[in-house]
Amino acid sequence: MAIDGWMNSPDHRHNILSDSYWEIGVGFYEGKGEYRWYWDQNFGRRDGIFPLILDGEKAKTQTRAVPVYIYGDFNQMRLRNDKGGWSAWMPFQQSFTWELLETAGMHTVTAQLRGNDSVVTSSDTIELVP
Repeated sequence: MAIDGWMNSPDHRHNILSDSYWEIGVGFYEGKGEYRWYWDQNFGRRDGIFPLILDGEKAKTQTRAVPVYIYGDFNQMRLRNDKGGWSAWMPFQQSFTWELLETAGMHTVTAQLRGNDSVVTSSDTIELVP
């Protein structure tokens, strides 16, 4: 119900859909005052942090091929599964599909992102379930 309200509010909807923010925090509190339930949003974008998002931030997946989205703008990237070896450097893409390892359980995809004068690292974790 809170999400429907936010998406039907022009100001809240603008913030949720804005590409100015890369991160969101959502809080909930059950109170005893005039309003029983309190919801809060906190939008942000930290300097030097470029989130990597696996499968739309799902906690679990049943398929090894997962969509990846990486915030930012870089020249090249390379990736790895868990703590395995790195792929070759390739042209940067914000959106692509990546293959997780075959084994069920928690998996981390890590990207190194190379720009004109720096390399940053970003990762996300997802559980592969049978």
